[in-house]
Amino acid sequence: MTIRNLFSLVAFICLVFGLGLAFSPQLMANLYLTDPNWINPAARLLAQGWGAMLLGEGVACWLLRNQGSTTASRAMLWMLIVSNVVFLLVHVTAILNGVETPMAWLQVLMAVLVGGWAALLARPNPAVA
Repeated sequence: MTIRNLFSLVAFICLVFGLGLAFSPQLMANLYLTDPNWINPAARLLAQGWGAMLLGEGVACWLLRNQGSTTASRAMLWMLIVSNVVFLLVHVTAILNGVETPMAWLQVLMAVLVGGWAALLARPNPAVA
């Protein structure tokens, strides 16, 4: 459960979902939305922007994976905690309201695992202080 392993996993996840959202938002809509026809030009643009952001997050995690416990890696851990908590709340709400298919529960599980792992690594280390 090291920072290196977490950042490597997040980089991979961001690559997969980032490429899907940035370059094939309709495919992602078919997989996750209960009504894929909800994808209109505005939703497509938002999905592509979200995909681009995920690709950037993946690159940042990949570049930080060997840095250990630096200020930048701790900031990335906190970004992962906050974003995964919000991601979790948004997707649970969407699933329960019938917007997303049950397949989205896998994303909820991923958010719990990544956010929880980041939270464990972000705890203060009394041995270092």
